[in-house]
Amino acid sequence: MKRILLLWISCMTVSMVAQTDSAGIKLRAFVSNIQAFNYIYPQEKVYLHFDNTGYFLDETIWFKAYVVGAEALTINPLSRVLHVELLTQEGVCVDSKILKIENGQAHGEFALNKDWRAGYYEVRAYTRMMLNYGEEILFSRVFPVWKAPEEEGDYSEKDMTEPYSSDLENIRKKAEKTDAVHLDFYPEGGNLIAGLRNRVAFRATGKSGENIDVSGVVLTADKTEIASFST
Repeated sequence: MKRILLLWISCMTVSMVAQTDSAGIKLRAFVSNIQAFNYIYPQEKVYLHFDNTGYFLDETIWFKAYVVGAEALTINPLSRVLHVELLTQEGVCVDSKILKIENGQAHGEFALNKDWRAGYYEVRAYTRMMLNYGEEILFSRVFPVWKAPEEEGDYSEKDMTEPYSSDLENIRKKAEKTDAVHLDFYPEGGNLIAGLRNRVAFRATGKSGENIDVSGVVLTADKTEIASFST
Protein backbone atom coordinates (compact mmCIF):
# COMPACT_ATOMS: atom_id res chain seq x y z
CA MET A 1 0.00 0.00 0.00
CA LYS A 2 2.85 2.34 0.84
CA ARG A 3 4.52 1.62 -2.52
CA ILE A 4 1.25 2.31 -4.38
CA LEU A 5 0.87 5.63 -2.53
CA LEU A 6 4.45 6.66 -3.33
CA LEU A 7 3.95 5.70 -6.99
CA TRP A 8 0.73 7.77 -7.15
CA ILE A 9 2.45 10.81 -5.59
CA SER A 10 5.37 10.42 -8.02
CA CYS A 11 2.98 10.31 -11.01
CA MET A 12 1.22 13.42 -9.74
CA THR A 13 4.54 15.23 -9.37
CA VAL A 14 5.63 14.32 -12.90
CA SER A 15 2.23 15.46 -14.25
CA MET A 16 2.43 18.79 -12.40
CA VAL A 17 5.99 19.39 -13.63
CA ALA A 18 4.91 18.61 -17.20
CA GLN A 19 1.99 21.01 -16.95
CA THR A 20 4.24 23.72 -15.48
CA ASP A 21 6.79 23.26 -18.27
CA SER A 22 4.03 23.41 -20.89
CA ALA A 23 2.65 26.63 -19.41
CA GLY A 24 6.14 28.11 -19.27
CA ILE A 25 6.77 27.26 -22.92
CA LYS A 26 3.50 28.90 -23.95
CA LEU A 27 4.25 31.99 -21.87
CA ARG A 28 7.76 32.34 -23.33
CA ALA A 29 6.35 31.93 -26.85
CA PHE A 30 3.73 34.58 -26.10
CA VAL A 31 6.36 37.04 -24.85
CA SER A 32 8.58 36.27 -27.83
CA ASN A 33 5.72 36.97 -30.25
CA ILE A 34 4.99 40.31 -28.57
CA GLN A 35 8.64 41.33 -28.75
CA ALA A 36 8.84 40.33 -32.42
CA PHE A 37 5.67 42.31 -33.23
CA ASN A 38 6.95 45.42 -31.43
CA TYR A 39 10.25 45.14 -33.30
CA ILE A 40 8.65 44.76 -36.74
CA TYR A 41 5.75 47.15 -36.14
CA PRO A 42 6.92 49.78 -33.64
CA GLN A 43 4.21 52.05 -32.30
CA GLU A 44 4.21 55.49 -30.72
CA LYS A 45 2.13 57.27 -28.11
CA VAL A 46 1.53 60.99 -27.69
CA TYR A 47 0.50 62.81 -24.53
CA LEU A 48 -0.22 66.54 -24.26
CA HIS A 49 0.06 68.50 -21.01
CA PHE A 50 -2.09 71.65 -20.92
CA ASP A 51 -1.99 74.79 -18.82
CA ASN A 52 -5.71 74.67 -17.95
CA THR A 53 -8.85 72.53 -18.03
CA GLY A 54 -11.11 75.12 -19.69
CA TYR A 55 -10.72 78.35 -21.62
CA PHE A 56 -12.45 81.55 -22.69
CA LEU A 57 -12.44 82.93 -26.21
CA ASP A 58 -9.56 85.38 -26.77
CA GLU A 59 -7.33 83.22 -24.52
CA THR A 60 -4.49 80.91 -25.57
CA ILE A 61 -4.27 77.15 -25.10
CA TRP A 62 -0.66 76.35 -24.19
CA PHE A 63 0.54 72.76 -24.31
CA LYS A 64 3.62 70.58 -24.12
CA ALA A 65 3.77 67.27 -25.98
CA TYR A 66 5.57 64.04 -25.13
CA VAL A 67 6.19 61.39 -27.81
CA VAL A 68 7.31 57.95 -26.60
CA GLY A 69 7.53 54.39 -27.82
CA ALA A 70 4.42 52.41 -26.91
CA GLU A 71 6.36 49.34 -25.77
CA ALA A 72 8.44 50.79 -22.94
CA LEU A 73 7.17 54.41 -22.81
CA THR A 74 10.66 55.71 -23.49
CA ILE A 75 11.83 58.39 -25.92
CA ASN A 76 11.23 57.10 -29.44
CA PRO A 77 13.46 58.43 -32.25
CA LEU A 78 11.17 57.20 -35.07
CA SER A 79 9.15 60.37 -35.73
CA ARG A 80 10.47 63.89 -36.01
CA VAL A 81 7.20 65.73 -36.70
CA LEU A 82 4.08 66.07 -34.54
CA HIS A 83 0.69 67.11 -35.90
CA VAL A 84 -1.70 68.89 -33.53
CA GLU A 85 -5.20 69.99 -34.53
CA LEU A 86 -7.92 72.10 -32.92
CA LEU A 87 -11.44 71.02 -33.89
CA THR A 88 -14.91 72.29 -33.13
CA GLN A 89 -17.62 69.99 -31.79
CA GLU A 90 -18.82 69.67 -35.39
CA GLY A 91 -15.44 68.15 -36.34
CA VAL A 92 -14.28 71.24 -38.26
CA CYS A 93 -10.53 71.89 -37.96
CA VAL A 94 -10.10 75.58 -37.18
CA ASP A 95 -6.34 75.54 -36.53
CA SER A 96 -3.44 73.12 -36.82
CA LYS A 97 0.24 72.97 -35.91
CA ILE A 98 3.17 71.01 -37.35
CA LEU A 99 5.83 70.83 -34.63
CA LYS A 100 9.37 69.54 -34.55
CA ILE A 101 9.96 66.75 -32.03
CA GLU A 102 13.23 67.13 -30.12
CA ASN A 103 14.25 64.58 -27.49
CA GLY A 104 10.71 63.21 -27.52
CA GLN A 105 9.14 66.61 -26.74
CA ALA A 106 7.45 69.51 -28.49
CA HIS A 107 5.43 72.53 -27.42
CA GLY A 108 2.96 74.94 -28.98
CA GLU A 109 -0.22 76.93 -28.53
CA PHE A 110 -3.62 77.70 -30.03
CA ALA A 111 -4.95 81.26 -29.89
CA LEU A 112 -8.73 81.20 -29.47
CA ASN A 113 -10.22 83.88 -31.72
CA LYS A 114 -12.74 86.02 -29.85
CA ASP A 115 -15.02 85.92 -32.91
CA TRP A 116 -15.37 82.13 -32.75
CA ARG A 117 -18.41 80.54 -31.17
CA ALA A 118 -18.35 79.11 -27.69
CA GLY A 119 -18.61 75.36 -27.37
CA TYR A 120 -16.57 72.21 -26.83
CA TYR A 121 -13.28 72.08 -28.72
CA GLU A 122 -11.13 69.01 -29.26
CA VAL A 123 -7.34 68.99 -29.35
CA ARG A 124 -6.02 66.02 -31.33
CA ALA A 125 -2.34 65.06 -31.68
CA TYR A 126 -0.58 62.35 -33.65
CA THR A 127 2.46 61.40 -35.70
CA ARG A 128 2.10 60.14 -39.24
CA MET A 129 3.17 56.67 -38.08
CA MET A 130 0.26 56.52 -35.64
CA LEU A 131 -2.21 56.85 -38.52
CA ASN A 132 -1.29 53.29 -39.59
CA TYR A 133 -3.08 51.89 -36.52
CA GLY A 134 -6.41 53.74 -36.64
CA GLU A 135 -7.80 56.90 -35.11
CA GLU A 136 -8.53 55.26 -31.76
CA ILE A 137 -4.85 55.50 -30.71
CA LEU A 138 -4.54 59.22 -31.47
CA PHE A 139 -4.33 61.59 -28.51
CA SER A 140 -7.60 63.45 -27.97
CA ARG A 141 -8.90 65.79 -25.30
CA VAL A 142 -12.01 67.96 -25.24
CA PHE A 143 -12.17 71.37 -23.53
CA PRO A 144 -15.09 73.69 -22.74
CA VAL A 145 -14.56 77.09 -24.34
CA TRP A 146 -16.76 79.91 -23.02
CA LYS A 147 -17.57 83.28 -24.54
CA ALA A 148 -15.08 86.06 -23.88
CA PRO A 149 -16.00 88.03 -20.73
CA GLU A 150 -17.85 91.31 -21.31
CA GLU A 151 -15.60 93.04 -18.80
CA GLU A 152 -11.90 92.36 -19.08
CA GLY A 153 -10.66 90.18 -16.26
CA ASP A 154 -14.15 89.16 -15.08
CA TYR A 155 -14.26 85.36 -15.43
CA SER A 156 -17.11 84.76 -13.00
CA GLU A 157 -19.66 84.17 -15.80
CA LYS A 158 -19.09 81.11 -17.95
CA ASP A 159 -21.41 81.60 -20.88
CA MET A 160 -21.78 79.01 -23.65
CA THR A 161 -25.17 80.02 -25.09
CA GLU A 162 -24.07 80.02 -28.74
CA PRO A 163 -22.56 76.60 -29.44
CA TYR A 164 -21.64 75.51 -32.95
CA SER A 165 -24.60 74.58 -35.15
CA SER A 166 -24.81 72.37 -38.21
CA ASP A 167 -25.32 75.24 -40.69
CA LEU A 168 -21.63 76.15 -40.98
CA GLU A 169 -20.53 77.50 -44.34
CA ASN A 170 -17.73 74.98 -44.79
CA ILE A 171 -20.02 71.95 -44.43
CA ARG A 172 -20.73 70.59 -47.90
CA LYS A 173 -24.31 71.19 -49.02
CA LYS A 174 -26.37 68.36 -50.46
CA ALA A 175 -26.10 68.34 -54.24
CA GLU A 176 -29.18 69.15 -56.25
CA LYS A 177 -30.57 66.56 -58.67
CA THR A 178 -29.81 67.13 -62.36
CA ASP A 179 -30.80 65.46 -65.63
CA ALA A 180 -27.44 66.08 -67.32
CA VAL A 181 -24.59 63.81 -66.21
CA HIS A 182 -21.11 63.69 -67.73
CA LEU A 183 -18.56 61.10 -66.61
CA ASP A 184 -14.80 61.20 -67.14
CA PHE A 185 -12.84 58.00 -66.48
CA TYR A 186 -9.21 57.79 -65.36
CA PRO A 187 -7.80 54.22 -65.39
CA GLU A 188 -4.95 53.56 -63.00
CA GLY A 189 -1.74 53.66 -65.05
CA GLY A 190 -3.47 55.51 -67.89
CA ASN A 191 -4.96 52.54 -69.77
CA LEU A 192 -7.36 49.67 -69.19
CA ILE A 193 -5.71 46.27 -69.69
CA ALA A 194 -7.91 43.41 -70.86
CA GLY A 195 -7.84 40.35 -68.62
CA LEU A 196 -6.39 42.16 -65.59
CA ARG A 197 -8.12 43.64 -62.57
CA ASN A 198 -8.15 47.44 -62.93
CA ARG A 199 -8.86 50.38 -60.67
CA VAL A 200 -10.63 53.25 -62.46
CA ALA A 201 -11.21 56.70 -61.00
CA PHE A 202 -14.02 58.85 -62.34
CA ARG A 203 -15.40 62.37 -62.15
CA ALA A 204 -19.08 63.25 -62.44
CA THR A 205 -20.15 66.73 -63.57
CA GLY A 206 -23.44 68.41 -64.44
CA LYS A 207 -24.46 70.53 -67.39
CA SER A 208 -22.52 73.57 -66.11
CA GLY A 209 -19.40 71.58 -65.21
CA GLU A 210 -20.23 71.48 -61.50
CA ASN A 211 -19.42 68.41 -59.43
CA ILE A 212 -22.46 66.23 -58.73
CA ASP A 213 -23.24 63.15 -56.65
CA VAL A 214 -23.91 59.98 -58.63
CA SER A 215 -24.16 56.24 -58.07
CA GLY A 216 -24.43 53.36 -60.51
CA VAL A 217 -23.29 49.92 -61.58
CA VAL A 218 -20.90 48.43 -64.14
CA LEU A 219 -22.45 45.88 -66.53
CA THR A 220 -20.99 43.39 -69.00
CA ALA A 221 -22.28 43.06 -72.57
CA ASP A 222 -24.91 40.54 -71.39
CA LYS A 223 -26.13 42.92 -68.64
CA THR A 224 -24.37 41.09 -65.78
CA GLU A 225 -23.51 43.42 -62.90
CA ILE A 226 -19.83 43.17 -61.98
CA ALA A 227 -19.26 46.30 -59.83
CA SER A 228 -20.98 49.28 -58.26
CA PHE A 229 -19.79 52.84 -57.58
CA SER A 230 -20.83 56.08 -55.93
CA THR A 231 -19.31 59.48 -55.18
